[in-house]
Amino acid sequence: MAAAQKVPLIDLDKRSQALLQNMGVENSKLLFLHLMPGENPNYPAGKEDNTHFNELGARKMAQLVLVDLKALKLGLAERIVAPCPPGKHLFLHSRVYTLTTGRRFVQF
Repeated sequence: MAAAQKVPLIDLDKRSQALLQNMGVENSKLLFLHLMPGENPNYPAGKEDNTHFNELGARKMAQLVLVDLKALKLGLAERIVAPCPPGKHLFLHSRVYTLTTGRRFVQF
């Protein structure tokens, strides 16, 4: 449909599926809303949600979009900056993933 309309297409479904499959079942859980009891006041009993991304997952999805924005040579790509907020440790380019809580760590 995008080709017929002559508009750029970012296939985030395809990209995100590839990322999650590459990470595997257990490691991909790091991208979703998995909270231990007492970790978040909104979920005092904890939460295991494999539908909604946590901060790391959202950042990783945004990174996939940015890669395609650059590949498509869309001007928007040059206007996007992605600073890491103070106190947060997200090493997305080095393939070391640490949740902002510091509770989980995985390297693959």
